[in-house]
Amino acid sequence: MSCAQFQQQISTYIDGETDDRDAGVLFTHLSGCDDCRAFLRTTLQLHQVIAAFPTPDVSGALDRRVLRIPDRATTQRPAIRVWLEELWKRRIAIPLPAAVTTLLALVLTAAFALSLALRSDRTSVTARPETVYIMEMPAVEIQGDPARQTTTIH
Repeated sequence: MSCAQFQQQISTYIDGETDDRDAGVLFTHLSGCDDCRAFLRTTLQLHQVIAAFPTPDVSGALDRRVLRIPDRATTQRPAIRVWLEELWKRRIAIPLPAAVTTLLALVLTAAFALSLALRSDRTSVTARPETVYIMEMPAVEIQGDPARQTTTIH
C-alpha cells in the first residue's frame, strides 16, 4: 500500500472504524515511515483542537429546515427537461457519406458568408462620398428684361 492509502487508514483508525488486523498492518507501517508518523501526530493534534471547541447549540427549527431541503435525486424534474436530457444522451447513427456531406455544406456556407462579408467591407470603403472643394467660381452673365420677366444665364 502507498503512504496515501495508509494516511487514509490512519483517519479511519482515529474514527474508530478499523479492525484489529488492519490496525496491526497500519502500526507495522508506522514503525518504519516517518511521514506517516508525522501525519498521525498532526491528525491527533487536530482532533484535540477540534474537541476543545464547544459544541454549538443548534435549534430544532434548523433541523426541520434542513430536513425539508429536497433531495435532487427524488425531486420531480419538468418533463421537457427530462426529454432534453434523454435526447442529449441518445446516440444518433448517421451514415458516413451523409455526415461528410453535411459537414462540407456547413464549411462552404461559412466560407461563402465570410467572402460576402469581406467583399461588402471593400465596396463600402471605395463607395464613400468624396468632398470636392471649389476654389474658384466661374463667371456668370445674366441678361433679362424686368418688364417681360425673362432671364437668360450665359
